[in-house]
Amino acid sequence: MDTFFRLLEVCSQNINDKADVLNDLDQQIGDGDHGTNMARGFNALIAKKDSFKDKTLAQILKESAMVLISQVAGSAGPLYGTAVLKAGDSLKDIANPQESDYIVAYRAAVEGVQFRGKSDKGEKTMLDVLIPVLELMEKENKAGKSLKEMSGEILKVAQERVEYTKTIIASKGRAAYLGERSLGVADPGAYSSMILFESLVQVLEEGN
Repeated sequence: MDTFFRLLEVCSQNINDKADVLNDLDQQIGDGDHGTNMARGFNALIAKKDSFKDKTLAQILKESAMVLISQVAGSAGPLYGTAVLKAGDSLKDIANPQESDYIVAYRAAVEGVQFRGKSDKGEKTMLDVLIPVLELMEKENKAGKSLKEMSGEILKVAQERVEYTKTIIASKGRAAYLGERSLGVADPGAYSSMILFESLVQVLEEGN
């Protein structure tokens, strides 16, 4: 559980540090407040951290999902909240989750985003990062690699896929109204997803 709390701290710090970058991206193709909204959500999670101490990971994820849904405005709140909620549901009957269980939970999270957003990769959304990272994790886990051993690849895929979103026209969300004018700008949701994976890699590489 200590690793989870460390991950929460690092995610919050990195989201706050990059809030202006996220807002700038969002000003170009959205409402201009994605960074502010994400920072608000993670700050609210940090404020609740002490109340999580004696709860299971599944319970923590469920409560975290409610915080994100209520605190992160726009589409990001329901999407990230659904992801966390579905991950928690996947873990609720597992007393001592292993890394393979976390990857199954992550699949549940991604599928939750797909269902909630009625979207898939290739549409200039966070799924352009989430799905390729999932595919990588499942492939490398099947080959026997630990999350730490695949951390460099996770980071590389996440960063490359953010760059990929610059090359496609948005077909979901407010950015879709811009048509070809959305070209050349990274998707803010993909970028915030990348920040979360950067945070995960940081925590994985801190471990012994």
